[in-house]
Amino acid sequence: MDSRTLLVDWDILGGTQLHSLGVFYRVRITGGVLRYETGGSTDLAEWIPVAEVPGPEGAVIIDVALTLERIRPPSGHVEPAPVNGLLRH
Repeated sequence: MDSRTLLVDWDILGGTQLHSLGVFYRVRITGGVLRYETGGSTDLAEWIPVAEVPGPEGAVIIDVALTLERIRPPSGHVEPAPVNGLLRH
């Protein structure tokens, strides 16, 4: 799990607090057909092999997920991802 809170200045909301929460699961695909969520907030569902995950332009939460996959810590926790400059979310 990754949790972070930060102040953001989005034009549509003015200055407001953003709470980002990421829950990570290690999975193995065994079959079936992946489908888009109907009437919900998910606009794309896709399995992406780890080797094909985009590089440094991704969101910070992707950095956390890739670190978890790479080192697989027994505690399930990794150090916070460093943020330099603008936070990618």
